[in-house]
Amino acid sequence: MSSNYGINRRSPFDRLGYFDSTKCFMHDLMHVVPEGVLNECSALLLQYLILDPVIKLNLVDVNRKISTLKSSREFTVSPQIRLNEVLELKKLSFSSSEMMALSMCLPIALADFVSIDNPNFANYLLLLEIISSLQCYSFQDKDLILLATNIEMHNRNHVLLYPKDVDSVSKAITPKLHTLLHFPSQIRLFGPPRYSWCFRYE
Repeated sequence: MSSNYGINRRSPFDRLGYFDSTKCFMHDLMHVVPEGVLNECSALLLQYLILDPVIKLNLVDVNRKISTLKSSREFTVSPQIRLNEVLELKKLSFSSSEMMALSMCLPIALADFVSIDNPNFANYLLLLEIISSLQCYSFQDKDLILLATNIEMHNRNHVLLYPKDVDSVSKAITPKLHTLLHFPSQIRLFGPPRYSWCFRYE
């Protein structure tokens, strides 16, 4: 399927001098953030906290705390976080809405175990601030400048906090983490991404 229908040749749009196929199609916030960046960064943070010799996070306690959180509005209940997925850094078995729900609960659940001074936890909170900004209904220029600064800071910290071995095939910055950098310019071209994301159709 990927060889027939994936990105397997130059875009025919490249023949148009005024058209850039990497800029002229809106990135889908749902697939980039909850299904990509948020899923990966949540797993990395949890793995770090579990393996840290001082913190020694117990995922059973975290799941229990998350299960007790209630909301006054309609709220997707996130499933249990699976230890094997975290330790093996597999994609967490969460839908987009479950991942968004987890991102709201996780900082509250982790607050008893890790300080905001912890750089890994602080960078995760910065990511949640970025995600919250990306869901706004309108943007001013100052908002986009701050958003771009926060994304660059988050990605720079991410490389330092979760480095890859020199010989590793994978990179610390995945394509979806890189895609975050393009959202401020995409918003200038197309407006708030929440108006075109797939989330409301699924």
